Amino acid sequence: MPFDGASFPSLVTTAARRSQRREDDQRIADLLIEGGIAPGDVYVIPDDDEIEDILLSDDGEWSETWGRPLRRWSGFPSQAQTIKLRRGLFYAAFAAQRGIESVRQIRLSAPVCTIPLTALRRMHADISKKMMDRLRDGKKRYAPGIAIDMVAAHVKRDGHGCVYLHFHLVTRGGTFEELCALRRFITFRRDLPTGWDWWDDESEADGEDDSIDRHPAALVQYTAKGLAAAIDDDWTPDELAELFRQTRGVALVRPAGEFRQWIGDIDRAGMTVKRGKYGTAEVVPKRPATLGIRRHKEKLFKSAGFSILRRLDEYDFGDGIRRRAWLLRGHVGLTVTDIGDIYILDGAPFTVYAPIAELVPAATIEHHQNLGWTRPPPLHARPD
Repeated sequence: MPFDGASFPSLVTTAARRSQRREDDQRIADLLIEGGIAPGDVYVIPDDDEIEDILLSDDGEWSETWGRPLRRWSGFPSQAQTIKLRRGLFYAAFAAQRGIESVRQIRLSAPVCTIPLTALRRMHADISKKMMDRLRDGKKRYAPGIAIDMVAAHVKRDGHGCVYLHFHLVTRGGTFEELCALRRFITFRRDLPTGWDWWDDESEADGEDDSIDRHPAALVQYTAKGLAAAIDDDWTPDELAELFRQTRGVALVRPAGEFRQWIGDIDRAGMTVKRGKYGTAEVVPKRPATLGIRRHKEKLFKSAGFSILRRLDEYDFGDGIRRRAWLLRGHVGLTVTDIGDIYILDGAPFTVYAPIAELVPAATIEHHQNLGWTRPPPLHARPD
């Protein structure tokens, strides 16, 4: 079954959104530094603000600047988009192999869900462990037919210096009776409320839910949207810097159960997932990690002044046509001639696998497409 979220045609407007995300990346990076984060923790190359990542087509006619290379953090919109689409693409392949046609969303929040920003890392670890222990116990006793494939922590600013922490789960299988029994196990103990708040899109649907017609991977994409979706103009530089400290390196989005095992299995087998020509997610062999592009003999020991990060089979620069391209790191203004002065380009192999959905977040689900999730009602007047 094709997954539109991994294959929706790239349009000029999509390229504009991609450019806007990169502008937002740089704006957030500036705010992080203003809030006290060291430039070396934000930028890969903090000492040279003229080094940027650049896409250059083989014919040299098209180029696109990605901005200064940033450290990994899902608060940067471009990186959050890449993670989201990659998770969706992998789940599309998993769903195709396992015959999964529908999934459900469960949203959980702990008895104390508004917490100090400075305690987010510790509280996330503590609440996440208690939640998963309780879910495992409940599934074993009352709902063995329900599978949990993804767990994601969502964070939103909730007043000065505080955040609202809650969790979204992608689940499937089981009977409606098992779902209700699991819900009661989580929310009650000896007929007394536990304080945990539960919402799911099956038992609380209003009769107009059309999620059954949506692709299961769409819910995974929503669940894996990362921190960037929660960052708005209300965040002060100091708060944003503290969010960075509290969440960098924390696994806020985690595959679980059979899906996690499946990802490990294909990785150990030397496989990965690639978007097919017609929107199907295909499991294919990984390509070697080396570029395999040779230098001219007289340039073996000469500094190139730039580095080649990847060689792309296809890239859409915004006009709807996919071209072969180079992903470079260097000063703006690099040309194909500059590459040819150092490297032998004739027959340069495409040895690095770089799927478009992983590098280029151009295939996001648009507002007019089915999203595979139903927005829940507010919990205790808090944002969802």
